[in-house]
Amino acid sequence: MAMTKTNSMNDILYKSLLLDFYGMLLTDKQRTIYELKYNDDLSLSEIASELSISRQAASDAIKTATKTLNDYESKLNLVERFERLSSIIDNLDNKLNNKDDKNITSKDINQIKKELEKIRKMNNGI
Repeated sequence: MAMTKTNSMNDILYKSLLLDFYGMLLTDKQRTIYELKYNDDLSLSEIASELSISRQAASDAIKTATKTLNDYESKLNLVERFERLSSIIDNLDNKLNNKDDKNITSKDINQIKKELEKIRKMNNGI
């Protein structure tokens, strides 16, 4: 399930994930500015002051970094795969935690095996 950007919390989380996966592909300055904005939650003015640059330079760096990170994601889909795998794992975990060991049926086990096979197939694509 791909993360939607319907609210600012999801948007910030999505941008943080992009940074986690592709941040090392940015320039040092872009990465620093992006981290200050999305990991440290600084305003453009605070970033500008911290780095002795203009507010516009900070804004431009964030826009460029965002475009670059989105371009990488559109080609590699690492964040999307991570989200899908996380969802499958959460599903499996919920199934196991909601069952007493004595009450797990063969149907439950078969479903868990199917979910694990999905994970294996997704990992082969990485």
